[in-house]
Amino acid sequence: MLRKALAVLGLATAKMVSVASDRPVRFPLEGPSISIKASLSRVRRSHCARPRLTAAGRYALSPVAVGIAFLLCAPAQAALLTVERVQFKGDVAFLRYEEFRDVSCPDGSPGQLYLSGDLIVLNNVTRGDGSRVATQRLELLATRIDSCTGVQQTLRGILDDPSGYKQSSTVSARIVATLELVDVSTGEPAGTASVDVRFARIKGTTARSHGFESTATPTEITRFQSHGTFVEATVTGFLVINGVDVLRSVTGAQLGADTVALRVVTGLPSRAVTGTPSVAVPFKVTRGRFTSKVDFAGMKFEAVEPTTCADGSAGEVMYRVLVSAVAAISGSLESGTDTQRNLQVEIHRLDSCSTVGLPGLSGTLDDPPLLELNGAQLARVAGTVDLTDMETGAPAGSTTVDLTFTAIPNTVHDVTMFHNSSPTERLWLRQVGDFNSASVAGSVVFDGIDLFALRTDTPYAELGSNIDSIRVVTRIVPQ
Repeated sequence: MLRKALAVLGLATAKMVSVASDRPVRFPLEGPSISIKASLSRVRRSHCARPRLTAAGRYALSPVAVGIAFLLCAPAQAALLTVERVQFKGDVAFLRYEEFRDVSCPDGSPGQLYLSGDLIVLNNVTRGDGSRVATQRLELLATRIDSCTGVQQTLRGILDDPSGYKQSSTVSARIVATLELVDVSTGEPAGTASVDVRFARIKGTTARSHGFESTATPTEITRFQSHGTFVEATVTGFLVINGVDVLRSVTGAQLGADTVALRVVTGLPSRAVTGTPSVAVPFKVTRGRFTSKVDFAGMKFEAVEPTTCADGSAGEVMYRVLVSAVAAISGSLESGTDTQRNLQVEIHRLDSCSTVGLPGLSGTLDDPPLLELNGAQLARVAGTVDLTDMETGAPAGSTTVDLTFTAIPNTVHDVTMFHNSSPTERLWLRQVGDFNSASVAGSVVFDGIDLFALRTDTPYAELGSNIDSIRVVTRIVPQ
């Protein structure tokens, strides 16, 4: 019976053999060789669409063949994105660094080395379901870009319950630890980081602060948001990453107390081949610092669109969307004009069916047809923004925005800090003034899809009035 079933499947043979590859295999019988892969493909085409019945209403295949065909025709395994949610409460110690170094390339030409990263220690770490992860967690994220080769590398190190960490609320802290680093794109070991850093508060800098950080790599997108009481801090000691001390390049440090924070990491599925070969394309780094007084409305949200992969399995595309509407009262947003009104959109994507990340998209619309910013209470914005590929600068469609922001009562805070990082751009934004958290209604349509209707979380949204804003933009531009 089994031989008959195999014959139906095109795999008749005198004896069973083990096949370790898709190469054509010659069985110990006369006749042409066959390809296992091609035979299975024929079976799927001939029997998976609809089982054939005889005149008596029975399957035309034998019971064994029906069983084998059932296994072959079963739906392909779903390729869904992975999502990890981790929460934090309590004290926080944090620093960020950024540095440009002029170097000489192997061919003698001038080049640049760009270094940036964050070091943070958080308390009372739990998963989304409430289960404990650690009492404290120390994390380092470090990016290194070499213009001589065009190679960009992002490293991460995590250490739970570091014995060398002590903190006294927003007064002081010390971190002493050694972190093992891995390459974010490949998961391979990538050296070590040695830490001995002392934080000391700067008096008179206490603020009720909200923070938001978004980091996009080819294989994952991370969102980190927090609120609490923070003070600015000085740092001393060393932070040595693979032999390079970056502490001299610190651009900001803080101590926090009574903070509540959430990190959500969305990544490609484990079946995907994470990591893509680095393409050695030389680049130049441009950096701009812009100060202004603005009225502001902005939000960040995530959306997931179900899709079907090429192999027939269920997949999904995740979108991280950032929308901001700004009206400069004085100073410069970026272009150098004294007064400027614009709508900005940025979209980052992960496709679970793909083994590589999709490029980020961004665009700015000056003087949108509708931009009403009524203090920190209400805002309306609408317009169509042309998007470009953040890696190549090529046109990449457009998105149409129509949104209304409404202040949520009793959510006033003093400072908002925002950091956005992608393979080609890093934005650091510090805004000081009166803010309200906001609810949002409306639509954000991209490629015919209302992403706002597909959102998977409550948007992180704010309204601000008469805000002192410092915006620092670093762009990595391929040559």
